[in-house]
Amino acid sequence: MAEQENKETIVFLPWTVEPQPQTQAVILQQPSETHLRLDATTDKTAISSFVIATVVALALGGFATWLAYWYGRKSFDLTKQSFDTVIAQIEAAKDVTLKSNVKLSDVQIALKTLEIRSQRRLDFIEKARNEMSSLSSLIDHEVLMLVEFGVNFYKTYGDHAKITDMRLELGDTLLGDNINRIDETRLKIKLALDRLIFLLSTDDELQKKLADLWLEYFEEYEKIKYKILDNEDLGNVDNFVEISKQLKQHIHRFLSKELEKALKGE
Repeated sequence: MAEQENKETIVFLPWTVEPQPQTQAVILQQPSETHLRLDATTDKTAISSFVIATVVALALGGFATWLAYWYGRKSFDLTKQSFDTVIAQIEAAKDVTLKSNVKLSDVQIALKTLEIRSQRRLDFIEKARNEMSSLSSLIDHEVLMLVEFGVNFYKTYGDHAKITDMRLELGDTLLGDNINRIDETRLKIKLALDRLIFLLSTDDELQKKLADLWLEYFEEYEKIKYKILDNEDLGNVDNFVEISKQLKQHIHRFLSKELEKALKGE
């Protein structure tokens, strides 16, 4: 009991720290060989990391170089394709332009040919119309002059006289001058008729018919002339009038047909 009373009683207060057991630090010293091994391992790791980094860098650089080359090549191919396309388009446009120029030239030649043919046809129409107008005026006027001359002559020299028999006797008298004029007019009419017949084509049916009618008209004029000069009865001149009507109709058809040909460039 006394021993127990002699022991100290320790009371821990809340703000006091409980005593910790005492510890002793122990320093372990590694041998130098271990340091060398660690240093070597560290060097190997660094070298390996450098090698790996270099390989990766080279690989990335090679890939980047290949990628740049690929893009460059692709870009070059695309540029070449575009250039080839442009060249092809230019060639196609040149061909189209050339063909267009050829077609345009053909059209211009065709139009020029049409214009030349039309002008030639119009010139032919104008010339034929002038010849027919002149010939018709000569014949119609001469028939009237012949009738008037015959009436005056036979009134003066009697119904039994003949102009052909008295041609030399009349000499330079007024009636003699009229006889000479009749001969000269007949020559003018014949020359005008020859020009017209030469102008008309025998290959064209309408022109051939027109030429035949002019020849018949001239023949009727000559019949009237000779009857008056020989003091023969004129009878009726219905045939002369009928041929004159047919001639006018054919002239109208002829001119209309030729104008159609001129418009078509024939």
